Amino acid sequence: MAVCVAVIAKENYPLYIRSIPTENELKFHYMVHTSLDVVDEKISAMGKALVDQRELYLGLLYPTEDYKVYGYVTNSKVKFVMVVDSSNTALRDNEIRSMFRKLHNSYTDVMCNPFYNPGDRIQSRHEGARKAWWQELLELGALKRLRREGQKTCRPATLLHQCRGCTPQ
Repeated sequence: MAVCVAVIAKENYPLYIRSIPTENELKFHYMVHTSLDVVDEKISAMGKALVDQRELYLGLLYPTEDYKVYGYVTNSKVKFVMVVDSSNTALRDNEIRSMFRKLHNSYTDVMCNPFYNPGDRIQSRHEGARKAWWQELLELGALKRLRREGQKTCRPATLLHQCRGCTPQ
């Protein structure tokens, strides 16, 4: 499961950074910012001839003992960085690609909003009241993984719910 998601502007300042365990938030901010050097190296390694045909998904940027950091770059050079827990071995590369595509689509929706000024920080509609949309997306991905492994599950607790088959997290 992803523990941190970041959207970084072309000029390398954060537009949106959210992490699930808030007690390690500074650690995740540091990991995101250190991964920007690897993103720049991967982009420059592709060369200027392949700019039109480049792959947006950069793959694994670097692993640590506890986390793996993945990257994605748009055509306008906005960077998406996702920090994933290393203990989740069932998470496949194509699942991470699809999460980045959904994040990219959501970013495009924000850019199409006439009330958003490009370059401003992106504010979640659900801050404080509910979990962010990307947290719900990641929990649904974790739910699919648990079902594939044959474990009995219900929908994760996106809102407070009472279920006889599980305990709310």
